[in-house]
This record gives sequence, C-alpha cells and structure tokens, in this order.
Amino acid sequence: MKLLLSPAKKIDFEQKVSSDVELKLPVFNADANELVRHLQELSSEELQSLMSISSDLANLNYNRYANWDFTDNKKSHFPALWAFRGEVYTNLDVETLSSEALKRANNSLRILSGLYGVLGPSDLIQAYRLEMGTKFSFESYKNLYAYWKSRTTDLLNKEIDRDNDQIVVNLASTEYSKSIDMKKLNAEVVTPIFKDLKGDNYKVVSFWAKRARGLMTRYILENGICDAEGLLGFDVSGYYYHTDMSKPNMPVFVRDH
Repeated sequence: MKLLLSPAKKIDFEQKVSSDVELKLPVFNADANELVRHLQELSSEELQSLMSISSDLANLNYNRYANWDFTDNKKSHFPALWAFRGEVYTNLDVETLSSEALKRANNSLRILSGLYGVLGPSDLIQAYRLEMGTKFSFESYKNLYAYWKSRTTDLLNKEIDRDNDQIVVNLASTEYSKSIDMKKLNAEVVTPIFKDLKGDNYKVVSFWAKRARGLMTRYILENGICDAEGLLGFDVSGYYYHTDMSKPNMPVFVRDH
C-alpha cells in the first residue's frame, strides 16, 4: 500500500526526531535545486505576487531561496514528516507513532511537494514555500504540474512495482493529487472522503477533513492496514463508514458530532 499526503505550509525544524530514522536526501533533490535556481531569479515583490502572500512571507521565502544550500550538507536539512506542522500532521502526530508504524511509514507514506515532487518521511528538506498550484512558469514548463507529473508518476510506479503494492490511498488534496497521473498508476487508487453533519446535510469541511486525513494516516500505519477493506473500519474521532454515500474507490466517512 502507498499513502499519499499533501505537505503543510507551516514548517518547524525543532521537533524531536526518532533515533531509529535513517535520514537521506530526497530522490528529486537535484530537480528541487534546479527549481530553486529559477526562483532565485525573482525579487521579493515578484514572489509575493506569484504566491499571493504577505510581504513578510515573501521576504522570508526570498531569503530562504537566496541562502539555499546546494550541497549535501545535512545540517541545514530536516526530515519531512517531522518538519510539516499543519492540521494533517498535528493529527498524524509522528512524535508518538510506534516504531512499527514508523517502519511502515517509510515504506508506504509519500508526501507530494511543489518543490521536491515526492518525499518519504525521512527525506531531508530545507525550509521552503512553494505550493503545487502556484502558476510558476520557467523554461518550457507552463506550471509545476508540467514539471512534476511524469517524474512523480514514474517514481511511484517504480515503488509500486518494487513493493508489489495493490492499492494507493489518496489522502492528498485535489491541488496535490493532480500532480500524479492517477490513471497511469499500476495500482488501484482509493480516495477517502470525510464529511461532517452541518444542519441537515453532511458536508466536506476543509478544516475537519484535513484533520481526518491525518487521523486516517495514523490509523493505517498503527494498525498495519494493507487493503481497501481494512480502511472501512476507521472509527477515530467519531467518524464511521457510510455505505450509502460511498462509491467504488471513494469510501465516505461521516461524523454526526
């Protein structure tokens, strides 16, 4: 099984990392460095406009890219699963995962990234901000999807074939899952949907859906879930599988509060 997650905007390099983790550079580290070289050509004002962020955030990221470490010096890097600190990762709570769950994560969990393409949990990253949906054009590429899609799809297929995976659980947002050509993956793709009761209807609420993705990722890793049927037992934080709302390869989990 492969699990796909989106990254988080918030990054924190102060978390305690398990001593069992074997740290390594990302597969697409050289490709990421090439992207950074193009980003270095932009001014802080151009980054602000490109990313639709505040001037303070633009200055922060301008300085990050200006001071980018293109060497393999790991002192300026931090493992991805510990670095990201958004709602998904807060609820995945890597610091309390069991050693067995961490081993499963290294084999199965992949984080899609606008800068790094695909990251494993222990892949070392530098602090950055570059969302996959950013309309950044350079060389012959009209956007980041054009840059990454074939690279990331090919890599995942190599891993799927190597590990004999039968299923890919897509817990990434639409913005990031579009960076993979799902139809070309050599495995069944299952995309769980999380809905909360609002008034008389169940609706996808972004804030709660992000939390649920983290909770389900943790559930899969801690329980060693390895097939689509095993996902249906997810019952964390009040969620439960709703048969009638579900479709093939799109199980729906609801919460009544």
